Amino acid sequence: ARGQPRVIRHAKLGRTRCPGGPDEGAYGDFSVQPLGEANGVVFGVFCQGHEVTNEKLATDELRASRERLKATLDEVQAMFDSSHDVICVFDASGHFKHVNRHAKELWGYHPDELIGRRNIDFVHPDDVAKTMESAEQVAAGVPAKNFLNRYLHKDGSVVPLMWSAVRSQSQDSII
Repeated sequence: ARGQPRVIRHAKLGRTRCPGGPDEGAYGDFSVQPLGEANGVVFGVFCQGHEVTNEKLATDELRASRERLKATLDEVQAMFDSSHDVICVFDASGHFKHVNRHAKELWGYHPDELIGRRNIDFVHPDDVAKTMESAEQVAAGVPAKNFLNRYLHKDGSVVPLMWSAVRSQSQDSII
């Protein structure tokens, strides 16, 4: 109407695959260009388009999937943070990947201070060998239950801790 070119994305269309058949939902992308005389009078419109139904549906499904994933991750994070226990996730080499907020209460370290550091570095020196042995068993797929050792608080005091751990093969992590 204004004589300007326009791109139309994901226009909803009705598509009929055979004469007399039912209309099906479809989507198309179009480029619309006015055709005009040298004096500016528009006498027609050039329209080029192609169907993008599969791409549009895939994009919509991906968006919905991401929204469901985000909602699930938000729920898991809420459970993770609301636990009164310290919950940690370590990579295969024993470095903290995730730590809930209760680490601050138990060890004096903010979770961000632990991420990327080796958990064994916080174990009391007298308990390192038995902790390493247990960690190796967990890494091999044998869950640990009610393992007792001592950790060092940020202020240097000793914190006895009973913990359980399991290996997540899909994430190559210890929880």
